[in-house]
Amino acid sequence: MASDSEGTDDDLPSGRSSDSDDEARVLLFMRSGRDRELVAEAIGDRFRVEVTTDAAALESTFDCCVFGTGEFDRVAGAIEPRRERAAPAFLPFVLLAGDDASPAAAEAAWDHADDVVELPVRKRALRTRIGNLVERRHTSLRLAARERKLADTVDDLRLKERAMNEAPVGITIAESGDDGNPIVYARGSRRSPVTARRC
Repeated sequence: MASDSEGTDDDLPSGRSSDSDDEARVLLFMRSGRDRELVAEAIGDRFRVEVTTDAAALESTFDCCVFGTGEFDRVAGAIEPRRERAAPAFLPFVLLAGDDASPAAAEAAWDHADDVVELPVRKRALRTRIGNLVERRHTSLRLAARERKLADTVDDLRLKERAMNEAPVGITIAESGDDGNPIVYARGSRRSPVTARRC
């Protein structure tokens, strides 16, 4: 499983310290046993790990889901619908392919998984690979929030523009400054068109 080679904070994505991942929640979807204990230990010092084999846990909030081979085969069909519900944010799924996984099964896993990690793997490599996926998720969440904010701003501007266009009085907006306050927006009423160029 995960070997004992320890990494340092230098190998973390973007030079981040492990403290920045404290809130990242990794769903470890593996049967109980020594493999699960080793994986939980390997990533538990960097992420908040929740261990489960209950398919309903896929509906919970998490930043990355790590599967053992048997559990992956059992719930692979639920991954895409879960991904769609998380959209537009990226939600990563990782398969830990042990010696018991056939090469064909590991290859087919790429249809559902964002990364297939062949076991045994070094702790440092496992933490880094999962950390990269978690960072990608956090980036996608920030971008999705910015997109929502931008869409709200555009909607607000459209509403204000419509209100100004439908106003029964003339409107002028001048840029303040030392250049004689040039007019940046002008809309005259039907009765009195705008003629001034500076305020």
